[in-house]
Amino acid sequence: MKPNRIVENPDCIFNWSRRCSEAECFAYEVIANISAQIDLKDIHPNTKKKLKQDIEKNRRKLEMAYYLSKISHWNQKRKNWESYFSHPQSVVNIILYEFEFLDIKAIILWLLHDIVEEFFMERIVNDHNIPEAQEIQWKTKWIEALSILFGKEIADYVDSLTKNKTSWLDEETKKLRTAQYFIDMEYFEDIELIVKIADRIHNLRTIKTLWIEHINKKINETMKYFLPIIWKRIEKIKHSLEKNKKKDRKHYILQEFLKIYTTSEKLLNIELNKARSELHRLETREVLFEGHF
Repeated sequence: MKPNRIVENPDCIFNWSRRCSEAECFAYEVIANISAQIDLKDIHPNTKKKLKQDIEKNRRKLEMAYYLSKISHWNQKRKNWESYFSHPQSVVNIILYEFEFLDIKAIILWLLHDIVEEFFMERIVNDHNIPEAQEIQWKTKWIEALSILFGKEIADYVDSLTKNKTSWLDEETKKLRTAQYFIDMEYFEDIELIVKIADRIHNLRTIKTLWIEHINKKINETMKYFLPIIWKRIEKIKHSLEKNKKKDRKHYILQEFLKIYTTSEKLLNIELNKARSELHRLETREVLFEGHF
């Protein structure tokens, strides 16, 4: 039996008794659930112990990431008008329970991945007089701040996932920059790519309230960039497993990533089919609506 998922509004006995903050409660539930899943794994007890110790070392960083993400996005809404913070918590569930990716750094990265782009750099997007060099300089300063709080590894991951605002660019150049960002995903490390795929799966699941052009955009991006990158990663891992048949830690990690990418491919295809159906429904309704006038 799998442990309970992280709920959208984390609440536990610690919150009820007011002995613990929401961030501490969230970290408690995440770590308890990861530890429970580790116990279910068919691996050596010493390996389980080491995995749990590594997770516990990141407890305070997870609490800080939750708190920073919550205050950064507190007044932001998604395109479907839901509170932005419902999105990170849903993606946490995808990472932990559908991918079964038990790396706490992935959760920390997910909580932080948008704060530079959507919060720290928010003022820049409204000022078209700020040159790109200034944007990059400010972005670098914020990444350095995250490095102090969460370590260079996490900060570097956030940096690679963050798009430059480049508010001074024309629309066509912005589109080219966005396309290049997706192309560059092919060179992401596994933790970055897995977080980005989980993000896309949840975007597709919450697509019903979007306009036709937005749905079309998400479908085309997923087919053009996400699926081919996953296919390449699967083939690369299979090739590595063929070369390294020794049942060591590296072999185990490769098998775990292969399972995650295979699962993510299936989930993306399921959500793509649903998105296509929704697109067809909206287009049909639009044609019928126009026919009445």
